Amino acid sequence: MFRKLAGLVFLIIGLLGVLLSIGGFIYSGRAVDAVV
Repeated sequence: MFRKLAGLVFLIIGLLGVLLSIGGFIYSGRAVDAVV
């Protein structure tokens, strides 16, 4: 049970990290476009 829960937590953290990196990439790209 604990192992399954830990795996789920790591999966959620990994997905959040991917979303944050993609969001940050898009946001920084828009910021650069706005400045230029």
